[in-house]
Amino acid sequence: MNEIAGYVLESSIGAGGSGEVFRARSQETGEVVAIKRLRAELALSSTARRRFVREAELTRSLVHPSIVGVIDAGLDARERPFIVYEWIDGRRLDELPPVSTREARRIGLTLLDAVAYAHVMGIVHRDLSPANVLLQDDGSVRVIDFGLARLLERSLGEAAMTQLSKSGVVIGTPPYLAPEQIEGWAVDGRVDLWAVGALLFRLVTGRAAFRAGSPTLVMLKSVSEDAPALDAIVPSIASDFATVVSRALSRDRDRRWPSAASFAEALTAATVGDEVHAAKGTPEPSVTRSLGES
Repeated sequence: MNEIAGYVLESSIGAGGSGEVFRARSQETGEVVAIKRLRAELALSSTARRRFVREAELTRSLVHPSIVGVIDAGLDARERPFIVYEWIDGRRLDELPPVSTREARRIGLTLLDAVAYAHVMGIVHRDLSPANVLLQDDGSVRVIDFGLARLLERSLGEAAMTQLSKSGVVIGTPPYLAPEQIEGWAVDGRVDLWAVGALLFRLVTGRAAFRAGSPTLVMLKSVSEDAPALDAIVPSIASDFATVVSRALSRDRDRRWPSAASFAEALTAATVGDEVHAAKGTPEPSVTRSLGES
C-alpha cells in the first residue's frame, strides 16, 4: 500500500515544477485530502527539509474562504517534504472555456480579496496561475499553494534557489510570472497583481497574454514586450475593462495598480457584460505550462 505518514495515496492528479500532487485519504479519519510531495531537487539538505516543515506550519495561519487550507506537513519515509491540503472538487481555470467579462470580474474580485488578505499576513503567492485556481460547481473560487514559494525560499535559502534556477528548475508558470520574477529581482505583492491581470486576460480571451513555442520564449517575450491590449484582440470588450487589465500587466511594476484594493476598486467600476468574447486564432500552446504548475 502506497502511504505517506498516515495517508494512503489513491491516485496521482498532476505534477509540476515543485512536485507531484496526489489524491489521498487519512488512515485515521478517512478524510479525502490533496498531498503535494516536493521534488527531490527541492530537498537539498536535512536542515532545509526540517525548516520547510516548520515554515509549513506557519501557513496554517492563513484562514480565508477562498484560500485552500493547509492541514498537515511533514517528511515521508525518504525524507521528502510534503504538504497536506483540504480536498477541493472543482475545475482549474485552464480547464474553462472563455467567460464573459462579468464572470471574469467576479472571479478576479474574489482573487483580489484573497490576495489582499494574504498580503496583510505577509505572504505573496508568486504563482497565481490557472492551475492554482479552482472553480467549484457553486461558483466558489479557491486558490491553492498560497505561501509555497515563500516556504521554499525560507527553507532552502536564496543560494539554493539560485542553484535550482541555474539547473533549469523553475518554480512558477511562465505566462503568469511577472517580468521581475523572470529576471530574478526581489519581488513584492505586485507580482500577484500582475498574475491576476494575466488570469483576467486568459479568462475572457481563452489564451495567455504571452504565447510562444517554448517556455523560454514565453519568458523572453514577457520581459521584452508589452502585453497585447485586450480590446485590440477582442474589439467588443469595453475599453475601460481592457485598460484595467493592461495596467495590471505593466512591465514596470511602479506603473501597475499599487495594491489589491486599488485594483479591485478599478475592476469593480469597469464596464462588463454577459457576452463571451473569445479570441480568434489557434489554441494556446500547451508548452507554456510545461515548466510547472507549482
